[in-house]
Amino acid sequence: MNSQERIALHRRASAALVEAYREGPARGQIAFPDELAIAEDCIFWSPQLGKGVEFAYGKHLSEAGISFSQAATLEIQAYWHHMPDFAAVGPVTTLAAEDGWAQLWKFRGTTSDGTVLEFHEADLVKTNSSGQILRWEAMLDWTELRPMVELVVGKSLPNGVSMDDYFGAIAAFHGLVA
Repeated sequence: MNSQERIALHRRASAALVEAYREGPARGQIAFPDELAIAEDCIFWSPQLGKGVEFAYGKHLSEAGISFSQAATLEIQAYWHHMPDFAAVGPVTTLAAEDGWAQLWKFRGTTSDGTVLEFHEADLVKTNSSGQILRWEAMLDWTELRPMVELVVGKSLPNGVSMDDYFGAIAAFHGLVA
C-alpha cells in the first residue's frame, strides 16, 4: 500500500469501528469488516482500563479462538445487560495518518432506573504494514467510565481495573468461567 492507500484504509477503519458501535444495539452484535483486523501481536494500553499495563490483546484473541468482532460483541453484551441502548453517540473526530489514526468519540447508555451514563474516549491506533491494528491506546475519563465498568464488573473500582478482572467479569457474565 502506498501512503494515500494507507490513509484511506485508516479513515475507513475508524468509520467502520464507530458504525459498528453505533448500530450494535439494533444488530445485537458488533460486526467489523474484515479489513478492520487485530494483529496477533497487538497491544492494548490504557491508564484506567488495564491500570496502565500493556495487554497482549492479539494474543488474548488468538488464545480464546475468537475474532475481534466476537470479542467486541461479548464485551458489549455485558454493557447492554445493564444499558440496552449503550452505543457510540454524537460526532466523532478522526485524524488518519499513514501509520494509524486518532479518534475522539463518546458512548452513552441508560440504566433500568433511567440514569444516563456517558463517557468520552480518545484512541490512538497504530497499524502494521498490512494495515492490522498493532497498538491501541485508549484515553478514558475514569470519572465518566467508572460507573459503567462497575456495573459490568460488579464491584467498586476507585482506581481503575486490571484487564484480568475486566475480561474475567465479562467471561463470568457469559458463563464462560466457573
